[in-house]
Amino acid sequence: MEEELVSVIVTTYNRKLEILKRALESVISQTYKNIEIILVNACPENTELEKKISKLVTQTKEINYICLDKNSGACIARNKGLKFAKGKYIAYLDDDDEWVKNKIELQVKRYRDLKDRNIGIVYSSFFQINKDKRKVEKFSNKEGNIIEYLLGSNIIGGTSNPLLLKKAVDEVGGFDETFPSSQDYDLWIRICKKYEVAYIDKPLTMYYVSDDAITRSMDKRIDGWEKIIEKNKELYENDLNAYNYFLNIIARELYKNNEKSKSIQYFKKALKAKICASSNLITIVKYIIGRKF
Repeated sequence: MEEELVSVIVTTYNRKLEILKRALESVISQTYKNIEIILVNACPENTELEKKISKLVTQTKEINYICLDKNSGACIARNKGLKFAKGKYIAYLDDDDEWVKNKIELQVKRYRDLKDRNIGIVYSSFFQINKDKRKVEKFSNKEGNIIEYLLGSNIIGGTSNPLLLKKAVDEVGGFDETFPSSQDYDLWIRICKKYEVAYIDKPLTMYYVSDDAITRSMDKRIDGWEKIIEKNKELYENDLNAYNYFLNIIARELYKNNEKSKSIQYFKKALKAKICASSNLITIVKYIIGRKF
């Protein structure tokens, strides 16, 4: 069977060259070989680093290199790469993450096995690496029409995890560049309104937790969550279980990051959405024991 082309879009922003090389090498070493690599540099102002990246690309023929005209966010870079992508499938990789060698092979196989289904996303469990600690994370194993579960929390994970049907990404317009965070979550929701999802119960991506990640900025995270709620207002009004669950997730995350007053505000919203919900009880218990969750 002829291998379908997979477009891998790697976005980089002022990242140390050795870390970027680690990400790129994990793509080049994939067991699935019909891959085009599109590297998008979103920080051209760092001219010294840009020269080093250009030299690296010259030495590595497999990479198509795009350097943006000015400093830009990750989603602008991802959408730029999407415009040049020719593959049937799209895989995004952040410059500080990497893949196991058979990630793309297994995900393409999953699409083939379900070729009679309207699959737009194939995702998996993943490794989370914090300093010297590595553990397997699995947010969910849901398949099929998962929109009701996805509205409750981002069960698919970060941008580096899924393999996406390019047709589906194009159809929904790619990443929403107005989001300060949760851009991946927003894209998954929009795709899952139209397509089904498949899951692989193997960790295929290695996420490295870093202190400078955008997800560490609570103000940006709150803005992203609020935009998720606003864009899906009608869906949440018709699914108070999901709305309650999502608000509790926000409350717990804020509490974990010592934003206790804001945490209480979101918990009150969760109670208002649905007072008799098990998710409320979990949040209360964690408030009482003061657990960092």
